Amino acid sequence: MNTLAPLDAKVAEERVLGWQTKLHRWAAQDEHQRFGDLFNLVCDSATLLVAWERVKRNRGSRTAGVDGQTRRHVEQMGVDGALGKLREELKAGTYRPLPARERLIPKRSGKLRSLGISTVRDRIVQTAAKLVLEPIFEADFCPTSYGFRLGRRAQDAIEEVRFFIHAHRSYEWVIEGDVKDCFGQIHQGLLMEQVRSRVTDKRVLGLIRLFLAAGIMREQGSLAATPSGTPQGSGLSPLLSNIALSVLDRHFEAAWAARTHDQRWRDRAQGHPSYRMIRFADDFVILVRGTEAQAHAIKEQTAKFMAEQMRLTLSPEKTHITHVDDGFDLLGFRIVRKPWRTAGRHVAYTFPSERALREVMHRIKMLTSRSTTNLSLDQLIHALNPILRGWTNYHRHNAAKRCFAYLSYYLWWRVDPLATQEVPATDLETAQATVLGARLDQPQRHEARVARRGPGDAISLSRPPDSLAMGDSHQNRTGHHPAGGHRCLSQHHDRPSRVLWRAGCSGMGKSGSAGGSGKRTGGNAGTAPRPDPARRSRSTPRRPRAAGSCPPTRRSRAAAAAAG
Repeated sequence: MNTLAPLDAKVAEERVLGWQTKLHRWAAQDEHQRFGDLFNLVCDSATLLVAWERVKRNRGSRTAGVDGQTRRHVEQMGVDGALGKLREELKAGTYRPLPARERLIPKRSGKLRSLGISTVRDRIVQTAAKLVLEPIFEADFCPTSYGFRLGRRAQDAIEEVRFFIHAHRSYEWVIEGDVKDCFGQIHQGLLMEQVRSRVTDKRVLGLIRLFLAAGIMREQGSLAATPSGTPQGSGLSPLLSNIALSVLDRHFEAAWAARTHDQRWRDRAQGHPSYRMIRFADDFVILVRGTEAQAHAIKEQTAKFMAEQMRLTLSPEKTHITHVDDGFDLLGFRIVRKPWRTAGRHVAYTFPSERALREVMHRIKMLTSRSTTNLSLDQLIHALNPILRGWTNYHRHNAAKRCFAYLSYYLWWRVDPLATQEVPATDLETAQATVLGARLDQPQRHEARVARRGPGDAISLSRPPDSLAMGDSHQNRTGHHPAGGHRCLSQHHDRPSRVLWRAGCSGMGKSGSAGGSGKRTGGNAGTAPRPDPARRSRSTPRRPRAAGSCPPTRRSRAAAAAAG
């Protein structure tokens, strides 16, 4: 393994994929096998090159740590030289990670979430360690865990929940659990005990301890120690948190596997409950097939187990017990059980949650507000497209037809005034408005604007529908656009799946919220544009009508024609 760094990143990727497959196969064949001599794989030139490629592709590579260096600095110094120097420090034992730079971001509850931004050098080493450790511990993770795992996503967890709510399983009570300050309260001693159950290489264990004890540089400039937890935001933290929380997964899996199907059927006949847990990172739900009192008892047992065995606590504000007919929110989805067409049968429906809809509408409002009108229409479209594409791709597998139509309706009335100010009127439209006093309807105006922009622009805005409400109980067909004929500003294009090292697993692209520029700079924000006589006014003179009279309808015009 101690060869020179390959010149081709593709060759390095295939080389790393080869020994990742072997590690995962060996770990899956023997659950008690412990691995040594892994440090040479971490220091391998191919591993460091693959780690650098992944760090470089991440948007966070443009953000500097405490040393002030970004991806550009590494490229200016030379990638081969930087990776070679980093490899020498690792093999000589002189490598020491720097503290993570703290960045506070607002949470939904109004509180602040602390993120730790590591340096680029530390991110490369963390990613290299993750490439070695992930195939080993992936064999131990339970199938009910979906967060931060290759080939798994939030939609898979939602489908697992719907599977247990559907008849004939019919789990009726839901315990919505959330670990309080999970990344900051993980016990490092218990975490290292779980890592030592599979890894015996002291150099790899020492490298993990260095990352855990590196500390964090506060925004005020003071250095704070990290006696517990893992820095949220580092490349190794998701894997370490899954290793720590896998204890809870195995606890519920052991309780389920201890009873056979017939034994569980007899237990339910005698009044005993059945329960299953589905976890995504630090958010989990426990589905209970029993009574509400039994659900409360299982909640107390879970809180006691976490306090004694994991040194973690449940968040009292986010932990609730809900009936599936009342509905509950999970990972941005609203899950509720409703009657099906057949009498006596109930199924679970999923919709975008109200909070998720409010958040995307708020982002649209901020981008199209009066204080940010300095952007041109094309710049505004390019800023909106990543937000809309990420949000619709995340929710497109739900019963979201009416929700998407409502969002398209809202988007139209936010963007259309800006589009009207941006595009000047043609001579024909000016003559019609001046001589005839007629106003073009919205579809004709839209077609005229698209024609003037040119056929190369893929913007597609449709006329907004009538007032629609959320909560359509129609599941969208596969391959059918969720919004029907009312498309938003972007279209979904399927991308090729990734090749994963895990046997029997097909790659899935992670559908999530794509980032977009939430703040616009430059220009005179908040300054109203000057009126241009060459541009068409939005308000055209209307025909005067008698006071108290109503506009003529189709029926009234027909009656007047018949009377005449």
